[in-house]
Amino acid sequence: MRRKNQNSEFIKLCLADALLDLMNRKEYVKITVNEICERAGVGRSTFYRHFGSKAGKKDLIIYRLNWSYAKFCETTPYNGKNGDWNRRMIQFLDSEKNFLKQVVDNDLPFVFVEWLAGLVENLPTGNESEYADYVKYFVAFNYFGAVYPWIKEGFKRTPEEIQQIVMKILKEYLEDALAKY
Repeated sequence: MRRKNQNSEFIKLCLADALLDLMNRKEYVKITVNEICERAGVGRSTFYRHFGSKAGKKDLIIYRLNWSYAKFCETTPYNGKNGDWNRRMIQFLDSEKNFLKQVVDNDLPFVFVEWLAGLVENLPTGNESEYADYVKYFVAFNYFGAVYPWIKEGFKRTPEEIQQIVMKILKEYLEDALAKY
């Protein structure tokens, strides 16, 4: 069974890498499932078995982000201190510059937000309420909003500067907004 899971992961990564390679050459919306499968060296039925439909192209990106983030976290442990999740996330985003630039340049910010929402959902918040989905997307959209200019401008600022900016936004602007409303 383990070998089957390893093969499945390998195939998904090959498909994701094929999509990313194609995104270097043409617009995301113009990339077909046939092109992805041809580049990955697998049949279309393999793509549909793992990702269900043409909309699975989005799932390929999320799969690749999840896989890369898991590998990154294996070597960059979380110390549980305030701001450490942000530090790790900024370091991860910095390590995935080319990939994230492709996502943003292909006008796919919602894919990135969906991925972030999945991560936020797994954070221990101590607040498992009926509003969990709202919280998850609120955090994901706002975090994306804070790092989007950095990605869009081509990562001109250092990761340390972005960490400070995000923490400043959280501390000063959100606290101020909450106090006013």
